[in-house]
Formats: sequence, C-alpha cells, structure tokens
Amino acid sequence: TVRRAYLAILEGEVEEPKKVSTHLGKDPLSPVYVKHQVCGNSRKAKFAETLFTPLFSANHYTFCAVKTLTGRKHQIRVHAQWIQHPLVGEKLYGKNEQIYLDFCEKGWRDEWLGTLGMTRQALHGRALGDSMHGQNFWAPIPSDFTTFLHTKLGMNEGLVEKCILDSDQEFLSSLVEN
Repeated sequence: TVRRAYLAILEGEVEEPKKVSTHLGKDPLSPVYVKHQVCGNSRKAKFAETLFTPLFSANHYTFCAVKTLTGRKHQIRVHAQWIQHPLVGEKLYGKNEQIYLDFCEKGWRDEWLGTLGMTRQALHGRALGDSMHGQNFWAPIPSDFTTFLHTKLGMNEGLVEKCILDSDQEFLSSLVEN
C-alpha cells in the first residue's frame, strides 16, 4: 500500500484534528471546468476522506499535517474549503475563484499577495511511503513555506523542525499499523 503525507498552512486557527468524510463531484455553478465541490452521493460523485491534524496555530493561521484516506482530484483543497479553512495561497478554492480565472488568463499579479498570503498554495507533499516494499521518500520543505511559518505564525526554526519531526513520526507509525 502506498501512503502519502502532506503539510499545509490553512487560513484560520484549527484547534483540534478534523476528519472530513464527504462525496466530491464537479461544481456545476463554477466557470472553471476542473473545479470540484462537496456534494451528495450520486452515480458520478466519489467518496473522499481527509484528516487535518493541527501542528501549530497562531495569528489566524494553522500549520497542519494532512492525511488523505482516499485519493481524489483536488481532495485536500476542496475539504479545506469545506471546513472553512482554505489553504493559504489558494486561488481556485479560496475566497474568490475569479483570481484563478484572472491568473490563468494573465498570470500572477503582485496585488494578490495581500489576499492570498503566498504566490502558490501552501500545500507540500512531504512523504511517500510504500509499506509493502519498505521504501519511504521525503521531500524537503520549500523555503517559501518555512518563511511563511517564521514570519506569519511566528515559529522559530526549532519549533518548525519539531512540528515536522512529530508529523514525520506519525506518518511512519501509520505505515507500520497498516
């Protein structure tokens, strides 16, 4: 079995773990063809489960570990929006999808940085684990991600490293359990 671990920075302060279990389907009201939404169970809807575990919260942001229990298109992004804590930097599933449409048409605009917080989604694929073959792959944390944690959440380097280590240990434990 292949498992994935993600790190994310969400808007708002999430105080306790949140498990989201919903169905996902195309958003018929969006002009964006690829946009999905939480919907009821139907022939075309796909079941999705995501676990958001806060590692640190401050200044209206949450650094969290994310575990997908299913693998659906845009799952983390849709579920973050559903719990009213979109990813920092989210253009499509954030506050205003018009930013996404304008971005596709004309590219990045510096004026969006104040609204979005980052030039990209604050979502990082941290680890990939194959329990059957005993292989794990780790991706280093991008510098813009850690800079945001330092400047916006006020986390020092030691605290960032501790949160990441705790998340990594939880991921490794979940591989052994399954």
